[in-house]
This record gives sequence, C-alpha cells and structure tokens, in this order.
Amino acid sequence: MSIRASRERLAVAGLCGSLAAFGFGRFAYTALLPPMRTDLALSYSAAGWLASANLIAYLIGAMAAGTLTGRAGSQRLLQTAIIAVCLPLFGLSVSRAYALLVVFMALLGFISALLWIAVVALLTGPSVPAGQRGALLGLTALGSGWGIPVVAVLVTVLRVNQDPSRWQAAWLVMGLATVILAAGTWWAVRPAGGSRAHPHANSPSPHRSMLNDLRERPARRICLIYGMYGFGYSVFVTFAVAFLRLHVSAGASLGIWAFLGLSAGVGGLLIGQGSDRWSKGLILSISLVATGVAAGLPIWTSSLPAVIISVIGFGFPMIGIGTVVAAYLGDLFSDAARSGSLFATATVLFGLGQGAGPGVAGLLIDSTGSFTLPFILSSGTLLVAAAVASRLPPARAEIGGTTCIR
Repeated sequence: MSIRASRERLAVAGLCGSLAAFGFGRFAYTALLPPMRTDLALSYSAAGWLASANLIAYLIGAMAAGTLTGRAGSQRLLQTAIIAVCLPLFGLSVSRAYALLVVFMALLGFISALLWIAVVALLTGPSVPAGQRGALLGLTALGSGWGIPVVAVLVTVLRVNQDPSRWQAAWLVMGLATVILAAGTWWAVRPAGGSRAHPHANSPSPHRSMLNDLRERPARRICLIYGMYGFGYSVFVTFAVAFLRLHVSAGASLGIWAFLGLSAGVGGLLIGQGSDRWSKGLILSISLVATGVAAGLPIWTSSLPAVIISVIGFGFPMIGIGTVVAAYLGDLFSDAARSGSLFATATVLFGLGQGAGPGVAGLLIDSTGSFTLPFILSSGTLLVAAAVASRLPPARAEIGGTTCIR
C-alpha cells in the first residue's frame, strides 16, 4: 500500500470514527433534546444532567484512553471502540426510564472518548508529517460537523418533532448506521500486505501519567485552554436548539442547527489547513474569539438575524479548535504514543469543563427562565481561553523542526 493510499484510508477511518463519536455520540442529543424533553416530561435541569452524564463519562473515558492507547495501540482501540459504541445507541432506542437513559448516555460518552482519542493518536503518528497533521485532522472533522445535518435530516424524515415519541427510532437508525461505519473503519485500517498493523498505527508503549504529561509549560497551557473550551462550548451547543425554539419553529430551528454542522465541517477543514501554514497559537486564539463573540451575541440582541448569525458563527470554528489542539500536541512531540497520551490528558480537562457545563446551565435556565446567564458564562470562558491561547509558544514544526520542549 502506498503512503498516499494509506493516508486516504486513515482519512476514511477518521471520518467514520468522528461521525460515530461526535455526530452521533455527542451532537445528536442536542437535536433530540426538545422531543425527548416533551415526550418524557423532563425539566431543563433533568435534560441538562442527561447531557452531563454523557460528558462526565467522556471525561472518564479520556482518563482511561491514555492507558488503553499505550497498552493496545491506537488501531486496536479504534477497531474495538467503534463496535462498542453501537451498544449505547441501541440501548437508547429501547429505553424510557430516566435511570436507564442516564446509564446509556454515560456509556455513549465513555466509548466516544476512547474512539476519538484513538483516531487522534492514529492521525498524529510519526509517519504523518507535521505539516500535514492539521489538514488530515481537519478532513476528519468533516465527520463531526456533518454528522449534525445528517441527524437533522434523520429527525425530519422520521417526523420526530411532529411526534416526539419517535425519538427512540432516531437512536435506532443511528445504531444501525454505526454498524456500517464500523465496517468502513475496519476496512480502512486493515493490515497492509499481510502485516499485523497499519503502517501509521502506533504500537503499544508504556503509559505516561497525567502529571508527567503536564510537566512542560506549553502542555499545561494547551490543556487549560481545552478545558475552558469544553465548558464554554458545551453550554452553548447543548441548548442551542432549545434556544432557537424560542424564536423560530421546530423545523426552522433544526435547519439552522444543520447549517451549524455544515459550517463546522467546512471550518474544521479550513482551520486545520490554516494551522499547517500559520502559527497554531494564533489560529487557535482567533477561533476561540469567534466562538466567544458568537456565544455572547444573543445576550445583546434577540433579533432573528442575530440569533442565526450566532449559531452558525459558533459552528464554523467549533470543530477546528479541537483539530488545532491535537495538531499542536502532535507537533510538540514526535512520539505518537506520547502525543496521544497528552491529548488524552487534555481531553480529561475538556471533559471536566463540558461535564459541568450543561448541568450548571440547566439549573440557571430553570431558576431564571432565561438563557442569558448561561450564555454569559459560555462567552466569558471562551474569551479567557482565547487570551491564554494568544500566549502559546511555537510548536516544534513551527520553529524549523527543533523541539521547544526541554
């Protein structure tokens, strides 16, 4: 298999993995929250804690992913996780009891973390040149972003907004679709020429602790940034469709959410490519400013054009931020196992932030009857993260291949 063909297969595996982990595992709930809340008579707090169960479990999965990636290798972890993620999707399709929904949402978050970190470890390996990691991860981000319109179309075809009880059918279809994605992933990373591992898959290696990962200042800073982004992003994304429903019809809110996903996919691709050409710290800072401004726009005006601009404007850099974080860590460390372990550590902090976000926001919405305070928190956190990102030092690939880590 040629290197070019191999990287094309890596892109296929990444697209399948990101669609399952984020398109279905994370963003689908945002589109299904309104009908699930209506059908199950949930408060905003209860709906928010369902999201938090998913996100807190994502945090736990991220903590386990560093060890599992080091012991099993990214290829084997990817193959296992994309099959395992079908279980909670099917579980959600047959459950109505709140306790069971919490369990399956948590399981979905846990496995999604393993799946995504395995994808990142595979795509930031030493066989992928530093100047191509951002573009490859950006291409993979299309799966995350475009999973949003896929789910929006699914909800429309199944007429879930007209009959809220059909939300279970949506989870069932996503489970069946993930079986197909799993088959595509296994094809993409199958051994080449009879070898036992994909040429870009990192082999098992000793696991590094999170404390070791955080010894270097740039690593601490990028992890802090990603944690703050997790909080600000999760608040806005979880309640975006519910917020839109206050201003437009159910169908229109779903359409705007779909455009957010389309813009996120395109933005992830362009931002990833841009980070290979210009300073990753600069690209990251600009992207975080854009999300912070977009999240804060509804605070100042509730006009329909402003609301649409806010949601779609938030979407464009949404996926690209994670892409740049992963590419930056890949440039800092040429060892795939170490960059994968450090991305797992960054994802733990991201998970802490996003695990707290929806639950806190739901309580604020229930107590104030408004989305204003949650969006203020979201916007402020993202703008602080942008300020920290502006002080990131150049990564190794940005200073002529000489590592800046000592």
